[in-house]
Amino acid sequence: MVVDMIISNLPTNANDSTRAGVTFNSPELDSNEFVALSITPITRINAESIVRSMELMTQSNKSPLELQKPRLEIVIKYLIPPDRKWKKKKSIHHQGRDGEQLFREGDSTELRR
Repeated sequence: MVVDMIISNLPTNANDSTRAGVTFNSPELDSNEFVALSITPITRINAESIVRSMELMTQSNKSPLELQKPRLEIVIKYLIPPDRKWKKKKSIHHQGRDGEQLFREGDSTELRR
């Protein structure tokens, strides 16, 4: 079910290298404790990895898998790395040794395409 939620809520600009992280909270866990699935490529997220993460990353004695009222708040965060190549751009204001700086396309509206 969680894997389906991750896939069905992919951002429209997702690409092949999109990653997702999931945080699980519950009223039964302390407010400063949570369980999370670290940022992982979406192609490698499966039910087994989520359950394993819930077992291993619990920061209290109470596992989310053993809650009395199995209600979880699930927060999904997506990381979409740029899929563009590095370009060199002449810098007017701040010049390096050779007068060029590296910028990733899309970092600035001043970049030439």
